Amino acid sequence: MDRPFARIEEILGDQGGRRRDLRFICQLPGTLTTDRGEFACEIVNLSHGGLSAHCQEKLTKGESVRIALRNPEPSSDSRPLSCEVAWVTKTSQESQARLALTESSDGTWLDYELQALVSKAKESRQRRSSLRVSCRFPGRLKWEGGVAQVQVVDLGSHGARIECASPLVSDQSLLLELDGLEGGNPIAINAAVVAPHDAEAGVYGLAFAGFQAGGTNELSAYLNHSLKVKRG
Repeated sequence: MDRPFARIEEILGDQGGRRRDLRFICQLPGTLTTDRGEFACEIVNLSHGGLSAHCQEKLTKGESVRIALRNPEPSSDSRPLSCEVAWVTKTSQESQARLALTESSDGTWLDYELQALVSKAKESRQRRSSLRVSCRFPGRLKWEGGVAQVQVVDLGSHGARIECASPLVSDQSLLLELDGLEGGNPIAINAAVVAPHDAEAGVYGLAFAGFQAGGTNELSAYLNHSLKVKRG
């Protein structure tokens, strides 16, 4: 089964004692079970300590839930995992929740998916032929219920650093749009916030999770243009 592109987030230090697990961006269909019933959800990142998910059901911090992967690999343990809602961001239509595991994930579907994402991230890094490039491009960020003009100040084949006046939160799913260069096709990239580099200054790191419009050729054009400007 093909799995979506994933990028590993590197944690430097303990960030004040918070989040020590490596966290991987993904897009996996899941099933969330609460005392109120069973609900479809989308798992947007995984780590050994838990996961983040989008769900239309309104969740509450401290609530006990169970989560399973829809269509897991036959060789993995597909049973639902017990979690506690660590935090939740609510909109008018859905909840984005961080779920902390309350049991071991060893041998389960989460463990299997993490191993697959680790392998994919390593392969991706081995294939990467260029470093991130400093740049200055205008762009747009879109998310459910919001849109903002941004400046892309650092760009690579797997992510970017942006300046955005609107506040963003870790793990937030977004769409980054860039106009085409010199009459080329525009780019629309699914992304997620992996790190607020400087939230007060509005500087955030994004990890890319696949194209909605355009592709690697258009993104390469931006990278090549940035390199020419930098070398010139």
